[in-house]
Amino acid sequence: LLKLLLIFSILSQISCMIMPNAQIKKESGAESSHSTRTNISLNIRPKASLDLVLIRPTRPVATLMLMPGGPGKAGISGVNIANRVDFVTLTAEIFVAQQIAIAVIDAPSDQPDGLTPRYRQTKTHEAELAMIIERLGNETGLPIWVLGISRSTLSAMHAAINIENGISGLVLLSSITNIPIGSGAINLTDLSLNQVSVPTLIIAHKKDSCQGTPPRGATEILENLKNSSNVVVKFFQGGFESGQNPCLPGTYHTFSGIQDKVAELIAEFIKNNIKSSNHSD
Repeated sequence: LLKLLLIFSILSQISCMIMPNAQIKKESGAESSHSTRTNISLNIRPKASLDLVLIRPTRPVATLMLMPGGPGKAGISGVNIANRVDFVTLTAEIFVAQQIAIAVIDAPSDQPDGLTPRYRQTKTHEAELAMIIERLGNETGLPIWVLGISRSTLSAMHAAINIENGISGLVLLSSITNIPIGSGAINLTDLSLNQVSVPTLIIAHKKDSCQGTPPRGATEILENLKNSSNVVVKFFQGGFESGQNPCLPGTYHTFSGIQDKVAELIAEFIKNNIKSSNHSD
């Protein structure tokens, strides 16, 4: 009996030593016990790849593509996201908590300086987005929504206009409607917005002072989205501004201090439109 008790004691100690390591290994790709992270690397063209991190809750109702603004660099390495100052990377886990899977998209490997406004309106970039949307659709089997903020609203809108299948909804924040001459890009309001048919949420901050994204642009986009099944404009106020450049993070332009409220509104809009779509079916 003493031998049996000794063996049981040794096994218990071994178990306590092994289990924590196994748990860490299991959660190394998890945001929490209720979500999992996956790195997906796409060969988008010869000698060029694009990484994204897909974070899935237990029972997701949709997948939201999150494209960082500015140069679009998320700093993805494996399942880790180095850029934690952009709106989309700061709010990723908020969407997951709302049962929405998210995919944070990085810049292609052959664009080391990031994505210029001109590049975001090319057929090359459009082909990248189509590939991402198709892969996410196959990976999750869920409705795909596309979100852009500031410069990435160019990418999001071009996807909604030119990619016929795969997009279920569109979210625009601090939209490009007054881009400086010489940028080589076209304002959203000058695109063929009548070709957008999916539900669209347009968000602006009343105090956004970035030259290219005046708050009034949100209403101008609304007026041109004549064929969207559901268009809503929301103006936020509050938060704070600590950055010196009004177009960078830490400002009203990126909803500094109220990112959680903005993300919760977006999640609610997505889920309400999914419910409406299911009822109409």
